[in-house]
Amino acid sequence: MCEQSRSGDELSNRVSTLLNCLAALAVNYPVLTRESVAGLLLFHRQLSIPIQTLRRLVRNVAVLRSGSADLSKDANTSDAQTLSFLSSMLSYVLRLFLKEKDNRLEDFPLGLLGCNDLKEFFER
Repeated sequence: MCEQSRSGDELSNRVSTLLNCLAALAVNYPVLTRESVAGLLLFHRQLSIPIQTLRRLVRNVAVLRSGSADLSKDANTSDAQTLSFLSSMLSYVLRLFLKEKDNRLEDFPLGLLGCNDLKEFFER
């Protein structure tokens, strides 16, 4: 039992480290921003990362890439900023996402774009 718990903790730590590294690359290296954000979205599906965690990471990247160091901005401003940030790279990120084996458009985390389903996504 203790061995299982330790391996679960180790996996959790590794996933957390991976996500934080990708977010740091996206913030600090503009040339890697799109690739890093695409990586976050890919790992969301592959590693079953909760959407709330993904939303927080992408929001933080968007706020910090905008030049603001204030991560405590009001939610509406941050959501609009995150939506604008993701929209600016959507075609690239979607292309990479769909290139991966077994990924479908239905699997894309549409909630990050403020959409509840594919119909709403296409209407925007």
